[in-house]
Amino acid sequence: MIGGRTEIEGGRTKIGLGKALHAQAGAVLSLQPDHPGAQHLLGRLHAAIMHMNRVRRFLATKVLGRGALASASWQEAQRLLEATASGDPCIADHHYELALLYADRGDHDAADRQIREMLRLTGSRSEAQTIVAKAVALLEDLDSGL
Repeated sequence: MIGGRTEIEGGRTKIGLGKALHAQAGAVLSLQPDHPGAQHLLGRLHAAIMHMNRVRRFLATKVLGRGALASASWQEAQRLLEATASGDPCIADHHYELALLYADRGDHDAADRQIREMLRLTGSRSEAQTIVAKAVALLEDLDSGL
């Protein structure tokens, strides 16, 4: 629930939700270090922080976030999202988020492989259709030289 709200909220509310999400996912991972859902949420949180410009990132991690989000990095986002995709491979969203991260970092071949793996694993399952449509659009962008 918190993860979904972070997508639509802004400013201080988003940072507060990010802190709460970080704390909840951390609590889950302290009990079950390989929990794919918690790894997925933390990976997305790291990537979201890294997408911010320097000023917003400083405010989010040091001032408003009071250090809870200061460890955000592209490397940690990638590590977490890769663990998620391998730990729970039949969840389309895990592969899609990892493909987005690869695309953001300029590794279009890895993004392409991740999307194709997602399509192979999820097939035509109805619950995956929304994310599959997004992934196909990303694949088309990558193929056209985005």
